Amino acid sequence: MQLQCKDRAPAAVTQRRPMAFTTTRANERSLVLHFLFFKDEIRDFDAIAKGEGVKLRAEQLELGMSLIEKMFSPDFEPEGYADEYRERARSMVEQKVKG
Repeated sequence: MQLQCKDRAPAAVTQRRPMAFTTTRANERSLVLHFLFFKDEIRDFDAIAKGEGVKLRAEQLELGMSLIEKMFSPDFEPEGYADEYRERARSMVEQKVKG
């Protein structure tokens, strides 16, 4: 059976860490779960290594570009989401400090 739905759905998942933000999408005969980052987890592009000197085969580059094109969504706004677990934990720590 092939899934016909091309829409994506956001979800909150707890696995190995307190909470993760994900998106789920249909992919032919399965559902695919993509783990995303919260806005405060995204680093400035200038602060990360760019892989200078790394040699990619044409097939690898083509696959990477294909994945980016398939996963792109102009509607996605990461600043609209927050790590609720971290916020609750921080609030509990602050309350504990206050006494």
